Amino acid sequence: MCSFILKPSSKARNSLSFFRLQKLAPVKAPFRQRFCLVDQEMDTSNPSVFVNAELLRLYVGRRVRAVIQVLRSDGGVVTGKSTDENQIIVKGSPPVPLSNFVEVIGIADTEKSIRAEIWSNFGNTFDTHTYNQLCQLANGEFKHLFL
Repeated sequence: MCSFILKPSSKARNSLSFFRLQKLAPVKAPFRQRFCLVDQEMDTSNPSVFVNAELLRLYVGRRVRAVIQVLRSDGGVVTGKSTDENQIIVKGSPPVPLSNFVEVIGIADTEKSIRAEIWSNFGNTFDTHTYNQLCQLANGEFKHLFL
């Protein structure tokens, strides 16, 4: 059992670690919420941009993330349908087994391809419409919130 409270960090002005954990004395009151957290700093040194196939062309040479519906997997090349219904080619070593929907994070090689560094299986169903809206917001008027 561990009980902690979040307190503003003394180094909050100089880093992304805004809170530190302070251990509380054990409390047996049933209404008191107990939780354990790990204090870690978020790595923002190399952010990835949310993209669909249409937006990919704007970020050639940069780190991006995209969700695709896997259409075909041939060795180290996966062909997928982006959330905007256009095709993207992903190069790299995909996980085995590969689910129907996959998020890839990597470098945009060309206007239609990504060299994947990280693959995440997202299962066999996924709301592509909502993710596509997220891509539009992350590259539009709310861009400052994402980068």
